[in-house]
Amino acid sequence: KSIGVDEVRRIIGEANVMPFEGSRKVIVIYNAELMTTQAQNALLKTIEEPAFGVFFILLTKTLDNLLPTIRSRCAIHRLFPMSREEMRRYIIQQYGLSGPSLDEAVAIARGIPGQADEFIKNPARRAAFDQVLEFLTNLAAVRSLQDRSALTILRQNKAVLEQGPESFLEGMLLAVRDLACLKTGEDYKNLIFLYNMERMKTLAGRYTMA
Repeated sequence: KSIGVDEVRRIIGEANVMPFEGSRKVIVIYNAELMTTQAQNALLKTIEEPAFGVFFILLTKTLDNLLPTIRSRCAIHRLFPMSREEMRRYIIQQYGLSGPSLDEAVAIARGIPGQADEFIKNPARRAAFDQVLEFLTNLAAVRSLQDRSALTILRQNKAVLEQGPESFLEGMLLAVRDLACLKTGEDYKNLIFLYNMERMKTLAGRYTMA
């Protein structure tokens, strides 16, 4: 899903409205790389000459999709993942987890607090990961297009497209990464899908890394 020019114009309108309390307003644009070229051009003048007390924060996974004119008008701060030990302390402090539950949350977070928060607080996040493993399980069972498993995969594909494929593809990349680690015999503690190890071991036995 992209961020279009109409949405950016609404943001610009919000930027021009004085805050109800205080003298500062901070506008955060998540996934700024999703802004279309037209949307970025529409935002350019506002970023270059914002109203007094208005600050923009553009969060992006990659700078490459932001126009040079946008990048040149921003102070760029690169954020790096937390270490596993820092992540453990964060989760213990925020949620009081311990034992396997703590290890699973640390693994799935990959050093990103927001990933841990979503996995712990949002059951749909775990369900999305489970959907990826279910897809790989069904795919391993397909022998021909006449198989019932093939029909199941087609139904899953339809559901993925309706929900948006980005999250599913992210989960698929992580799962394939874990399967490769299992096939090469790396330490299980480095796995991301630590919460569902039994299923990962089963899948590792069904796939080859050729």
